[in-house]
Amino acid sequence: KEKEAYAADPEYEEEEEDSPYFEVRAAVSNKDDPSLPSLTFRVWVLGIIFTAGLSFVNQFFWFRAQPITLGTLVVQLVVFPLAKFMEFALPRTQFSTFGWKWTLNPGPFSIKEHVLVCIFASAGAGTVYAVDIVVIKKMFYKSDLGKGGSILLMLTSQLIGYGLAGICREFLVYPAAMIWPSNLANIVLFRTFHEGSSWTGMSRTKFFWIVFTASFVWYFVPGYIMPIVSLFSILCMFDRDSILYAQLSSGQFGLGLLNITLDWTSVASYMGSPIVTPFWATCNLLVGFIIVMWII
Repeated sequence: KEKEAYAADPEYEEEEEDSPYFEVRAAVSNKDDPSLPSLTFRVWVLGIIFTAGLSFVNQFFWFRAQPITLGTLVVQLVVFPLAKFMEFALPRTQFSTFGWKWTLNPGPFSIKEHVLVCIFASAGAGTVYAVDIVVIKKMFYKSDLGKGGSILLMLTSQLIGYGLAGICREFLVYPAAMIWPSNLANIVLFRTFHEGSSWTGMSRTKFFWIVFTASFVWYFVPGYIMPIVSLFSILCMFDRDSILYAQLSSGQFGLGLLNITLDWTSVASYMGSPIVTPFWATCNLLVGFIIVMWII
């Protein structure tokens, strides 16, 4: 009877839906405020702009040897001041369309609006893998699928992925026991922007600007001043004329054995940021890379 009484209590259900992982509980709130505005005019405008912008920029720079990708974090940082400006500038006049009342400015920019804009942008931020098929066929095999065939190929591959994601969300997304480590950093930043903090040390904003300034200054070292630190081959330093050492150690044209980089673009260009990836997952990738690339 006590279990049934607790099960009928909404607070008990929220407690049951909380994640078993401490890292998730510390970053993600299991409470909801239904009074916050969500799908607003600001969301549609900013969401469409950033979806189109990120899809173009990321696909354009994907063909670099070290791709530059703009992720959800960039959208989070840029959207916030733009939305705050729209909150200040847009009129709060209410309109009625077929009995549905809406306004250009429903009030303060909410965390739900912020999240929705980033969801918009993240849907178009990833590069389309089928583009590689189109480009390789045209460049190396002199076979052009045509505009219509290329668009259909990319649409079908993307829709298959979205369909599988929709099928699996009941098992991989909805349960509270599921954990997506790369999203935790974004969620903490959302709550930092929109919620108060009881942190007694250095403020999160000050820490962010210190890291941002240091990374901005350091980028000029591997980017312009000393490009050698971007792909530093230890074996090639012993014998620069050795073809064998170049094939084994070169990070760009070889197997990357004993290759070191001090360029964050090289570190995070393909596998994402290792800071938000669990150590066991990184080790799993490393073991797979060694077996496939160095042994097999």
